Formats: sequence, structure tokens, C-alpha cells
Amino acid sequence: MTDTARRSPDTRLVARRYAAERRFRALGAAALALVALFLAFVLVDIVTKAWPAFTESRIALTISIDPARVDAANVSAGDFEGLVKEGFRALLPEVKERADKKKLASLLSNSAADVLRKTVLADPSLVGKLVTFDALMSDDADLYFKGIGQTDAKQAAWLDALKQQGLITKGFAWSLFTQGDSREPEQSGLHGAIMGSLFVVFVAIAAWRRPSIWKNSRPRTAGPTSSR
Repeated sequence: MTDTARRSPDTRLVARRYAAERRFRALGAAALALVALFLAFVLVDIVTKAWPAFTESRIALTISIDPARVDAANVSAGDFEGLVKEGFRALLPEVKERADKKKLASLLSNSAADVLRKTVLADPSLVGKLVTFDALMSDDADLYFKGIGQTDAKQAAWLDALKQQGLITKGFAWSLFTQGDSREPEQSGLHGAIMGSLFVVFVAIAAWRRPSIWKNSRPRTAGPTSSR
């Protein structure tokens, strides 16, 4: 009886310790589940808000490559900017005023002329023919089509008219990973940042695998000289 009485308090203490440990583990698991829930919410929120940046709006332009303005022997010197502006304005012939024409031209990215120039440079036989290609819309027009930007009433009406004509398409913005910095938002990309980050990672891995590189690159300081 004495031995049993002595063991029972120890048994109850061990049981309480096990119960406390189970509660601690349950609270830890609940805390981890809560953190995972908050993390998932943050990730979903980030992806949802950032996804529009991975798409871009384009317009199908059909341009007549006038031989009087583009010489097949010297394609790069051709007036592609003028051809693109005229072809874009032709889609909305009701725009007559000079100020309105400037507003209309601002809806098209200035990269359209470069795309057309590269297309004709690749095939000079296109001079004198009609060329259809996809051109980027400006950042304001792109944001308007995504429903997160604002334009004035005239520009909104023009953009809606272009969309009703079936000329506007959306696609994945591959240029986001192939283009570098640019003053034009629709032409800027992450290529420079990505390459810089990869270079830093490469240097860090090299330093970890070959620590002697850094040891040999340390400047040597002259030791103390003894005076006689």
C-alpha cells in the first residue's frame, strides 16, 4: 500500500505533463496553420494584383509600305514612323482636329515603328506591299483595356471603337522578361534586374565553393617593422 501511494502522485504528474505537451503541440500546429493561411492569403493577393502586369494589349495594324518613303536598298532610313501614324489614324478617319490627332497618336506605343522597320528589314521584298503586324498600345490605353486606368472621354470612345472593330488583342507580355529599362512603361522589362540577380547569385555560389578566391583577393598589409 505504501509503494502504491507513493507511485500515484508521480503517475498523475506524468499524466499532467503529457497532457500539457499535447496541448503545446496542438497550439503549435494551430499557429503554423494560421501562419500558412495568412501566407496563402498574401500570395493570392499579390498574384491577383500583379497579374495584369504580365499581359499587354496589342493592335493589328495593316500598313502599306510606300516605295517613295521606304527604299528597298536602304530600308533602315525609311519613314516608318510616318507610315505607322498614318495607318493608325486611318482606322478612325473621323478624327480631324490636330489636337485630337495628337491624342489619338498617344494611344499607340512608339515601338510600333521599330517593329515595322525590323519586319521590312528581314524581308525587303515587302516594300510596295501591305504588311500586317501586331503593335503595342501605349501604357494608358493598356490600362484602360485592363479596367484599371482612366482616359478622357474622346480617347475612351476611340479605344472602344478600335475594340469593336476586333483589332485589339491581349497576350502574355513576354517582353517583360526580354526588355530592359525604358522611359516608356509599356516597353520596360525586368531583363536587367533578372540578369543582375543571377550574377549576384553566381558570385555568391562561387565564393561559397571557392573561398580561396576571396582570401587571395584581400589586400596585403605590411607587418610591423622593427626599429633598430
